[in-house]
Amino acid sequence: LESELPVDHVIKTQEIDGLLPLASTTLAGSVAVAGAGLSASTATSMTLRSGVIVDALPDHLLWLRLNETAGATTLADSSVFGNDAKGTNITANGQYIYLPTSNATLTAPDIAIPNGVSGLTLAVWFKLTATTTGHTQSLGSIGPGGPIMYVGGDGLLHAFINEGSPKILSSAAVVNANVWHHAAATFDGSNGYLYLDGKLVASGASGPIPSAAQTFNLAGNSSVGFQSYYVDDVELFSTSLDAGTIRNLYSNETLVANLTSTGNGVSCPSDRCPSLSAEGAAFNQTQHLAIDTSNLTFNTNQFSIAIDVQPKTRTYLFNAEAGTHFGVDTSQDWQGVYGYRDPSNDKLIFPSLYVGSQGALRIDMGDGVNSCSYQTGNGIIDFGVEQQVTVSYDGSTFTVYVNGAPQASGAPVACGGVQVPNVSQLYVGRPNNAGYFYWDQVYYKQLSDPGNDNELCLTFDVNSTAAAIWHDYNVADAWETNERYDQLDVSKRITDDAAHWFRFHEDDANTDSCNFNANAGANSDDEFVYKSGLTNATTLGSFQSNFSGCTADCDEGTLYWSLSNEFFVGTLRNLRIYDYALSTLGAERAYNTETFALQMDLDEAPGATVLVDRSGNYFEAGCAGASCPDSGIPGRWNQALRFDGG
Repeated sequence: LESELPVDHVIKTQEIDGLLPLASTTLAGSVAVAGAGLSASTATSMTLRSGVIVDALPDHLLWLRLNETAGATTLADSSVFGNDAKGTNITANGQYIYLPTSNATLTAPDIAIPNGVSGLTLAVWFKLTATTTGHTQSLGSIGPGGPIMYVGGDGLLHAFINEGSPKILSSAAVVNANVWHHAAATFDGSNGYLYLDGKLVASGASGPIPSAAQTFNLAGNSSVGFQSYYVDDVELFSTSLDAGTIRNLYSNETLVANLTSTGNGVSCPSDRCPSLSAEGAAFNQTQHLAIDTSNLTFNTNQFSIAIDVQPKTRTYLFNAEAGTHFGVDTSQDWQGVYGYRDPSNDKLIFPSLYVGSQGALRIDMGDGVNSCSYQTGNGIIDFGVEQQVTVSYDGSTFTVYVNGAPQASGAPVACGGVQVPNVSQLYVGRPNNAGYFYWDQVYYKQLSDPGNDNELCLTFDVNSTAAAIWHDYNVADAWETNERYDQLDVSKRITDDAAHWFRFHEDDANTDSCNFNANAGANSDDEFVYKSGLTNATTLGSFQSNFSGCTADCDEGTLYWSLSNEFFVGTLRNLRIYDYALSTLGAERAYNTETFALQMDLDEAPGATVLVDRSGNYFEAGCAGASCPDSGIPGRWNQALRFDGG
């Protein structure tokens, strides 16, 4: 039976509870009304209404967040079904529970399994105090005919459906102690799948799904010994969750860096450190942070990286002529948010994120043999505004999320064969340590040599003919009446943070040479342009270096050159790296858990004593008896609380 209260206007609907059938019977073939237990049936009225939504029953049958304070023995079920658990000899602390002895138990009875469900999933967070103990450590059982999950005396994770001849799923590796893990076992009536920390560790045939009411139990086992351990967030679903949803339940970063200070794997040279504060790291195109990533592996060829980005327009754009020479896109100015490119292998690229001046995003990646890129359209990102940018890659497809919402997706063919590399460090504030020197052209207003045969050299770091990056031993004279521009079009890409120099000079030695010598008397060389102390972050920009002078001969002109980089300008914070591809739900949660410390919708049903935080941080507010406000009161959007001042 269903009753309805008259309302004048429905602003918004939200399901706050579900009704299970109290009884059912199966009718097949030609069945008389009496077959359904009815003596008569008459239709008296029928009403059709627009806007009626009939929701399926929630599949979240049990959710024990275990956030109760010390001394609690009743542990609230945050699902709509209210199957609160009873704890015996457990220790609660407001975050999780501790099972210190073999007689510690956690029990939630009478969990109804809806008719016709096609699967079950049991999931739990846990931390062992020891492993391979020879003792079984229960992670939950649904009985009498549901799933059972535990860490065995062998230290392996196990799960099965409790039937006559159980088919046990087992992990291949021992579960290490003193670290929080997420375990999940899913069953669809034919097959079972066992996950540890978001990754599938076993699969195989399983038994049937039970249909009778079940009891959840988690307890020590005194008959085979006991080892204390910790438990948090127990969940039971009336469906076999897929791998992506399991990852969302796990949703654990393999690396987190707030970018508010150094330490804990975050470092920078003293002269390259950005300004660090609670607001994040502020970069000015000359600074960077280095993140230790030596413990990260991407064996599944997936990753997700989330970071808060507030880009600003760079003062020193990448020189357009240099971009053409180096093959760097300058249709918009690209600055690197994070990344790493091996100095000795240009195709070994840890996923590197760039922001374009027109609001596009680009990701470069390479495994040392092959490399590829994915670029979004313009307008994905705004300048001067902080946004969380999450890049997710599942082995073939990139998905870009901004503030938790998908904005772009693509599967470049070239990336299909590229393995995500493992590297020892990741830069933040720059995608690489490269500086791009480019010498475009030289203008000669006056250039003379007694033999009308000028020998000109451009050397970099080393004063030698062999190391010269450009030379021409047969440059014709130039005068004011026949001044000219000569194209150089030469470059040098440095991949370090060291200081460098270059020299543009005329050789006046008896024999052609780029060995600069200013102390050879009449044969002393003429130094046109000399620049030192040049790094990948200093003396950035495009320059016109004038030269003039008369010694044995007279020379006057201008050297056109530039120094560019791809470093970032703006503020970055909250870097998170995952070794798997976040789903849309996972990316949304990654954004919400960062943005909202507490989000109370206050939409609980009448009589609620537990009010749930929906930020993803899993807080709860509680009350008891007369101290509870009235819940389920019509509110601005859905429900509201009413306080009577008492």
